[in-house]
This record gives sequence, C-alpha cells and structure tokens, in this order.
Amino acid sequence: MIKDMNKSIFVYLFAGFLSLVFSTIMIGSGISNWNKIFSGDASTLTYVYVVAETFGSFAYIIFGIILLHWYRKLKGRYSKLIKMEKSLRTK
Repeated sequence: MIKDMNKSIFVYLFAGFLSLVFSTIMIGSGISNWNKIFSGDASTLTYVYVVAETFGSFAYIIFGIILLHWYRKLKGRYSKLIKMEKSLRTK
C-alpha cells in the first residue's frame, strides 16, 4: 500500500514537470505567433489562437507550480511512512 501511495505521490512530480515543459513549448509557439501578428501577416484565427495560447501557457505554469508544491507537501507529510516501509523491506 505504501508503494502505491509513493507512486501516486510521484505522479504529482511528473505531471508538474510536464506542465512546465509544455508551458515553455507553448510560450515559444506564442512568441512566434505574436511575431506574425506584429508583422501584419495574420488572419483572424491567428488572433484567437494567440490569445488562447497565451492564456493556456500561463495556466500551465500555474498548474505546474501547484502540482510541484503538492508533491513537496505530500512527500514531506508521508516521509516517515516511506522510511518505515523501506526499513521493513530490508528486514
């Protein structure tokens, strides 16, 4: 049961890290599309896409930070239990 809990806690770390990675990709794409708009070579759909992409990238950053915070919080909360499980496994 402790192994399963530890894996579930690890999911927070993995998802938070992926959210931050995807947010950097979205920011790069957003910068490219903002450059299209500023150069005057953009359609109406590009405007909609850039606004959604900019909002989404900031949401991903916030989501990633929250997930990493929860990972750290849960890891600290259950650290004694995880140490106990490791000591039981070695005996």
